[in-house]
Amino acid sequence: MTEGHTITVDVVKDADPKALVYRISGIFGETSSSYRFLDHLRDEMRSEEFAERDRVVFNLEDVEFLSSVGVGILASCYTTAKKANKSFVLSGVSEQASRVLDITGMSGLVPRYTDEEAALDPEAEPIEADY
Repeated sequence: MTEGHTITVDVVKDADPKALVYRISGIFGETSSSYRFLDHLRDEMRSEEFAERDRVVFNLEDVEFLSSVGVGILASCYTTAKKANKSFVLSGVSEQASRVLDITGMSGLVPRYTDEEAALDPEAEPIEADY
């Protein structure tokens, strides 16, 4: 998924047998690649492989900018995961993305972890929201 201002998504299926990890980088939300990613996610979340996992991790460590459209994509994924009784968490959230999540109210809904390793650890505690 590459074009001008774009996002890149690496899907990691072997970091943990119970989790799907999406490592996202770039500008998240304002490009056609973000919408293609959402379509891909919707398809993937209907798959048998998704049914076998109990946690979805969005690693935002390399996200340069999170727009309101990106928040909408996160909200859609959160809702889909919750309906399927899956845990949906974020890791590596930047200061800018954190502010956007706080303003939109997503901070109170989606647990955040300092990094991907903590997000995959069932014993780790999420970090406190900034609001």
